[in-house]
Amino acid sequence: MARMLNLSISKRMILFITVPLVIESIFFGVLLQQFQNLQQELKKEAEAVDTLVLVNRIFVGAMSGAGNLFSSTAFRQPKLYEQAMKDFDEVDRHILELKRIAPADGESATSGFVKIIEQAKQMFEDTATDAHEDEFRVENFKMAGKAKSFLKRLQVAGLRVIEEKTRYRDEVRENTQLIRGKIELIIQTGIAINFVFAIIAIIAFGMTLGKRFRVVFDNTMRIAANQPLNPPLKGGDELSRLDHIIHQMDEELQVTRLRERAIIDNTAEIICSLDQSCRVVEVNSAVQKRLGYPEEDFRGSIFQSHVVTEQRQIAYDSLQKSRNAGKEYSFETQLVTRDGGVRDVEVTAQWSETNQGIFCILRDITARKESERLKAEVIAMVSHDLRAPLTSIGMSLDMIVDGIFGEINDRGMKVASAAQQSVTSLIAMINDLLDIERAESTGVQLYYEETDCAKVVARALEVVKPEADSKKIALAENSVSQDCKFDVERINRVLVNLLNNAIKFSPSGSKITVSCNRIGDKLEFSVSDQGAGIPEDKIDSVFEKFRQVGTGSEGEKKGSGLGLAICKTMVEAHGGNIGVKSVLGQGSTFWFTVPVNPPLNPSSQSAG
Repeated sequence: MARMLNLSISKRMILFITVPLVIESIFFGVLLQQFQNLQQELKKEAEAVDTLVLVNRIFVGAMSGAGNLFSSTAFRQPKLYEQAMKDFDEVDRHILELKRIAPADGESATSGFVKIIEQAKQMFEDTATDAHEDEFRVENFKMAGKAKSFLKRLQVAGLRVIEEKTRYRDEVRENTQLIRGKIELIIQTGIAINFVFAIIAIIAFGMTLGKRFRVVFDNTMRIAANQPLNPPLKGGDELSRLDHIIHQMDEELQVTRLRERAIIDNTAEIICSLDQSCRVVEVNSAVQKRLGYPEEDFRGSIFQSHVVTEQRQIAYDSLQKSRNAGKEYSFETQLVTRDGGVRDVEVTAQWSETNQGIFCILRDITARKESERLKAEVIAMVSHDLRAPLTSIGMSLDMIVDGIFGEINDRGMKVASAAQQSVTSLIAMINDLLDIERAESTGVQLYYEETDCAKVVARALEVVKPEADSKKIALAENSVSQDCKFDVERINRVLVNLLNNAIKFSPSGSKITVSCNRIGDKLEFSVSDQGAGIPEDKIDSVFEKFRQVGTGSEGEKKGSGLGLAICKTMVEAHGGNIGVKSVLGQGSTFWFTVPVNPPLNPSSQSAG
């Protein structure tokens, strides 16, 4: 099983197909052999029947010829003589046919029958010659007696042949029935084997791919619900690597959550004590900072009266649980501020038997709740978008396996490439989320190197050209050659993100222009499109995380909403600025500037 997990998904699917294919090949080989045996037995049966027919015709022809011959001699009738010759000619043809069907081996009844009939035919021909030459004498009457004896022998030999071929035909029919029974048994066995293997394949799929798909999907749901993840998947296949990235993303998010909690714990929070009826006995001065109530106004009030109406009963029940549990109890609720606002708080309650009251710490978690909600929305979106690539993987691999009988054709290769692109897209989306979180947490590490800005623009255009060609969008460049020094990979990514964004929102047949010019000690890059433009009231939020702005007609062009935020982070890490100019209905121009040369003592690494 461990080796199985190290196989890629495509290899496992090939294995699932190869095994039943080999079994089916063996099954059809055995079945074909039995059909060949059946065909041979049917051929033997047909030969036996033909032999019986020919023996009967030879015997009848010989009797008819002999009768006509002697009648023509006795009554001097030439027509009877001619009919006798025709009968003997017919007998000759039947004898030749009989020899072809059943070659003489010197031992069988057929061989004896052929020998007797040939002797009788020769005798009849001699008699016919004498009679035709008018030399019929008394000796011919003796010949007639001899002919009668030959006919009796012929009759006996014919009966032996008939008996022998009848017995042989019956044996062939028994063999035929036996072979048919074997064929039925082979077919039934094949069906049973296929059924068993199908069950095994279903179980194997459920224990390997199916179970692993469910674990990956469940982990995405757990991230959205802020729950502990399942243990990491073992193995080295695509799903294991994807699960590793998900765990890495969860670790990054956990670090962020812990940092937020530390900030909250180090601030002055509301501390109060309640009596058994949940009336506030004491409260610290933080209540005025957090909720706007003076201490004297908050003191003496019922705690639930400050909770939003729909949560008052839940808050009361939670406080009673802390009293009954006799230990620390935490719950979350919403408090109404003096000016009518609402704040999310985490209440940690501890019942004190000594003071017969409840001590509470109210931590303001409004910011954390908003952050968690936003992150949950992002993760939920990511987990939703995971379904399409994963489904694409199953469908594409099925189609790859369909080509197992030979090399993958062009169509199969195209579908396989599409599946791989789906996986790459999914991983890239997750990496974007990790990048933006990492950038905000630890900053962006830059690797400076000398380059030509025109080459960087050309490289970015080359990356997005296939996508632009597929939408029949023209790409134009208006750049000057300028030596500069910056993180080439980061700036290239910014350009590619801006170009992809322009292509996504540009109509077919439009034009996108990329330019790069030096302005003082800075380089200004710009990407202009002829799309629908951005509403004026949304321009200020275009670079915010998880934000997508437009005219409302681009609902089908979904994305993570992180591309422009990542661009902003990378540009600002270089000490530059980024912005957008847009006119609704006329297109947009995204621009950014970076220094021609880095600072004298940059904290980032320098390469080249």
